[in-house]
Amino acid sequence: MIVVRRPMLKCADFMPVTLLEEFSEVRIGHVGPVLISVWFSQATMRGLEALSKHQLALVARHGKITNLSVAVKIPKAPGPEAQEWLKKNDVRLRGTSLGTVIVVLERGLGAILARSFIAAASLISANSMHVVKTLDEAVAKTKLLPGQPREILDDATLRSNLEVFVAAPPVTR
Repeated sequence: MIVVRRPMLKCADFMPVTLLEEFSEVRIGHVGPVLISVWFSQATMRGLEALSKHQLALVARHGKITNLSVAVKIPKAPGPEAQEWLKKNDVRLRGTSLGTVIVVLERGLGAILARSFIAAASLISANSMHVVKTLDEAVAKTKLLPGQPREILDDATLRSNLEVFVAAPPVTR
């Protein structure tokens, strides 16, 4: 059993994941300029709007950010409103992202749905997108993105802190 303390979710002391906001469908946090979203179900406008708000705040603070999204369970592809949001958000954030790393933890039909949505999103995005299957791959890919700041490159606890952040059960609201 993993014990989670909010608003700071951590398992080590170097750079814990700071919880920014959470709903039943998504948990959003960050480690420095890396914005982390953990999706427990289909992307909703509520979750996407919260994500956008935190992207803008981190861009204002750090200049350039990395988006790291983890798809834990995706029962169905997001609707057209989510795709429209992606287009608008891509324009709004153009030039502020070092890249996006997406981890699809789910297997089977859920993984197919998630990857199909990601493929469509990559067609409209100007950002570099990388889709991986594990948290280890996600951390490695995040650290390899050109322009990643030293605080992320040197963070030996990023993988373990990310694991705790992802493993915490979703809230029920």
